[in-house]
Amino acid sequence: MAKPAAKRAAIRPAVIGVVCRWGGGGFCGSLVMNVLSGLRAHVWQRFSAWYLMVYFPLAALYWWQAPTESVAQLQAAMSHWLFLWPSLLAFGLLMVHAWVGLRDVLLDYLPRRALQAGLWLWALVWLLVLADGVFLAVQLVAN
Repeated sequence: MAKPAAKRAAIRPAVIGVVCRWGGGGFCGSLVMNVLSGLRAHVWQRFSAWYLMVYFPLAALYWWQAPTESVAQLQAAMSHWLFLWPSLLAFGLLMVHAWVGLRDVLLDYLPRRALQAGLWLWALVWLLVLADGVFLAVQLVAN
């Protein structure tokens, strides 16, 4: 005798993050999404948005008031710890914000696996190019 469809759906494990809702909370043996998924990704994106919303106006104000008569003065102003550490944190949170947003767009609007894999690779390459550019900018400011 076959089980009703609703009962079969209730028996199937639902994978969320790395934990199953069914069977005691262990691994399910199927493909598991990465750690930045669901509510956790939403919280990280919210936190990064709030930080960036506060950081960018303050950074613009700092840049506006920084002495710019010479390159050495500008370099000293940009490498001061009160500007450098919040900027590095902002860069890291910008990367998290961009990754979560891009991941959501790719997962929600591109159902085909091959196209999705290609776009994931494209996104990763561009994030690495952006990270390299910021690394070079920090090196220029530090020297």
